[in-house]
Amino acid sequence: IQQREISKQLEHATTQAAYEAQARQYEASRVAADGEEARRTLEAQTEHAKRQAQYADELERQRYAAQLQAQREVREQELRRQEEAYKRQEELKRKSLKYEAELREKTELARAKAEAEAKGKADRENHDLRLEQMRVEMKERRETLLASLKVGLTAVGQG
Repeated sequence: IQQREISKQLEHATTQAAYEAQARQYEASRVAADGEEARRTLEAQTEHAKRQAQYADELERQRYAAQLQAQREVREQELRRQEEAYKRQEELKRKSLKYEAELREKTELARAKAEAEAKGKADRENHDLRLEQMRVEMKERRETLLASLKVGLTAVGQG
C-alpha cells in the first residue's frame, strides 16, 4: 500500500511536474507570443508613424509650394500692374508732348501771322511816309541843283 501510495505520489508529482513544465512552457510561449505581438505592434506603430511623418512632410511641401506659387503670382500681378501703370504714364506723357507740340505750332503760326500782318500794315503805313520823304528829298536835290547851276551860271556870266 505504501508503495502504491508512493507510486501515486510520484505519479502525482510527475503529473504535477509535467503540468508545471507545461504551464512554464505555456507561459514562455505566451511571453514569446506577447513579445512577438509587442514587436509587431511596435513595427506597425513605427511604420504608421513613418507614414504619418511622410504624409505630413508631403503636405508641408505642397503647402510651401502653393505658398511659393501664390507669392510668384502676386509678384507677377504686381509687375503687370506696374507695367500697365508705366504704359499709361508713358501714353499720357506722349499725348502731353504731342499736345504741347501742337500748341507750340499753333502759337508759332499765330505769332508769324500776327508779325506778317503787323509788318504788312507797317509797310503800308511807311510806304506813304517814304514816298513823302522821297518827294521832299527830291525837291531839296532839285533846289540844291538849281541853286548850284545858278551860282555856276552866274559865275560863268560874270566871268
